This record gives sequence, structure tokens and C-alpha cells, in this order.
Amino acid sequence: VVCPDQQSQCPDGSTCCKLSTGQYGCCPLPNAVCCSDQIHCCPSGTTCDTGAGKCNRQDGTSVMWSKKTSSQSLKVENVVCPDQQSQCPDGSTCCKLSTGQYGCCPLPNAVCCSDQIHCCPSGTTCDTGAGKCNRQDGTSVMWSKKTSSQSLKVENVVCPDQQSQCPDGSTCCKLSTGQYGCCPLPNAVCCSDQIHCCPSGTTCDTGAGKCDRQDGTSVMWSKKTSSQSLKSADPSIESYGVMCPDGRSQCPNDNTCCKLNTGNYGCCPLPDAVCCSDGVHCCPNGLKC
Repeated sequence: VVCPDQQSQCPDGSTCCKLSTGQYGCCPLPNAVCCSDQIHCCPSGTTCDTGAGKCNRQDGTSVMWSKKTSSQSLKVENVVCPDQQSQCPDGSTCCKLSTGQYGCCPLPNAVCCSDQIHCCPSGTTCDTGAGKCNRQDGTSVMWSKKTSSQSLKVENVVCPDQQSQCPDGSTCCKLSTGQYGCCPLPNAVCCSDQIHCCPSGTTCDTGAGKCDRQDGTSVMWSKKTSSQSLKSADPSIESYGVMCPDGRSQCPNDNTCCKLNTGNYGCCPLPDAVCCSDGVHCCPNGLKC
């Protein structure tokens, strides 16, 4: 979305709103209402209640308002992460995830929090206990959640059987059928149940259904998805074969389109998944969030 100043832009599905600096910021909502405090914004069809810090609907109910983020210059150059294998959008910061890969913090020169999930604006410190970012003047702001980075060179991973392949950044793991499935983690540990996998450097605890780190902590394990045949007439169509309901976005095969809080569609790495109401997570078919 190109902003009215013709010098800045915001991600697709967002709205350009003026900041107190006179520059344009990005509201993560389509056709949003820009609030008069020049910091927040509300969904289309609502009105800003700056006193209460919320967005009022016509039926008398209200929803949380959103905070604007910085816009990007029209001259977009991706940020290359330290591993030289992944990249993030211009104006963001590369931060390591618990998987060992780099994720993208949607803030420039951000502080990467120790929980390996969130990040804070430059000049603040992460308060992981309270889930916020503390400024030097004693005030605080909401922290941000990292998103996945993109590979600099997208090349599918060919499995040992030389007949199947998995997406770049994943690992081939044998399934109980004898075929290879795809673990959505790089250099992953394939668990003995032949269903799940764990991040590199951890061990599978199949009894507890988790991945144990050497320091005694644990992380959730991942479920494998189906691999793709190497014989594909059009690899691009084979890799992105799920068209989302909006008719504009698509996800890889064996994924499910789920709506995000922004109104756009994201990709859940599970087939026929259940999209959770928080607009962030998803669960395997047959389970409840």
C-alpha cells in the first residue's frame, strides 16, 4: 500500500495513518480508521474511543484498538540475517527463534527478547515476566511477536529415497508407511514414533510428547507433513497448491489457509487444520484449540 506522501509504503492489507511526527505509519488493518491520538487505529466500521482506549462498534460493543508501526521507504531492500541464508523485510530486525533459525521482528534496530518469541523497540528493555517493553522513563509499551523469515535461496530438500522432496528449511523424516514426510524444521531430529520431530540439538521425549533441551527445559515437538513427488510438471504450482478463500493468496500443499488478526490469510503447516480464534495459531484436524 503506497501512502499519500508517495514516499512510504505499508504491507498489503494494512492502512497508512499519519503519526505525530508528520510521517505515515502502518495500521495492521485493511481500510482502518486512524485515531486522533496519531498512535492507534480501529477496524473499519468502528469509531475510536481515545479516552477508553478502544474501538466502538455500532451495536454498542467494543474491540481492542491497534497500534501503528513504522512504514517503509518505497526503496525496499530486504535485511539479510547473520546466517546469510534467511532474510527479513526492510525496516525489520533478524532475531533468533527457539528452533535456531532467524525470525523477523517488525521493528527497526529492535531488541530481541530472551524468550526467543518476542522483541521490543530500540531503546527499551524486554520484561519477559510482564510481557512488555520498558522505557528508560519508567513507562512501557507492548512487545511484538516475531514472524518467519524467508530463505535467500529457495531450493527444495531432496529426501534419501531420491523420489520425494520437502520445502527448503525442512527435514526429511521417515513415516510409519516407509515413505518420507517433512518436518518443518532445519536439521531436525526425527522421533521414533515416526510422526513427530524435534529441533536440532534436542532429544525426543515420546512419552511426554515434547523435545528436551540439554539445559533441562523443553519445547513443543512438531508434526510431520507429507512430502512431494520429485516428478512435478510445475514445481511452483506443486509447492503452492492451496488457494485461500480470498482468491489472492496461496499456501503450500498440505497447509491450511487461516485468517490472521490483520484480515489477511496466513498458512498453517497442517492439512485440514483447525484455525484458532486468536488469529495466530492452529491445531491438527480433529482437535480443539
